Amino acid sequence: MRKQILTACAAAVMLIVATSPAEAGVISGLGNPSSAIPGGTLVDFESAAGVYDANFGPALSSNGVTFNPGGGTLAVHDLFAGGFNTTGNSLGNFFGLTKTIEFSFDNLVDAFAFNVGATFEQWTLTAYSATNDVLGMADVPQTGLSNSGNYIGFAADGIARATLSFSDTFNPDFIRIDNLVYSESDSSAGDPSDGAVPEPTSLAIFGLGAIAMTLRPRRRRRV
Repeated sequence: MRKQILTACAAAVMLIVATSPAEAGVISGLGNPSSAIPGGTLVDFESAAGVYDANFGPALSSNGVTFNPGGGTLAVHDLFAGGFNTTGNSLGNFFGLTKTIEFSFDNLVDAFAFNVGATFEQWTLTAYSATNDVLGMADVPQTGLSNSGNYIGFAADGIARATLSFSDTFNPDFIRIDNLVYSESDSSAGDPSDGAVPEPTSLAIFGLGAIAMTLRPRRRRRV
């Protein structure tokens, strides 16, 4: 009997591990990121132009994605169209001074990628879940003056937002973003936080508790 109980415990632990958030896989290559995410939604910045400041607003929202500078300014324009891995209007940090760019998705996505250019220093791309768990981190290509079509992104279920960050506190560095493509997760159809259906991890923990109760020694009643 105890062997069966221990086997059930092991199965529950394996279930908890299996249902924990999976690490995101890096998407990278050369060309148009649509080739890596066929049928995805495109944000190409063609319908948006201007300067967007974190302190004065407004934030830039385009086709299901909101872009915010972390304590700085972003600008959308076509000054570099056809260069630095851009095709028309593109998004970039103002004078290379803004060192964090955050983009939040209106709905959870399972993959995204974008062209990136004009980077001479090391930027980091980080993807987060809706509960701010880090799903993945990757070094952004240092493209310099190249126009080879570098793109980068992540694939993982339940991506809520991502950040591009540059940690050098002294030197500025430009970055250009264009042709962001994403695909929504199947879980976007419902709100996982509404409590209607218990999450698999919660069910596993509940099951472990129930199993633990069965292991408690029973006291014999005295006559």
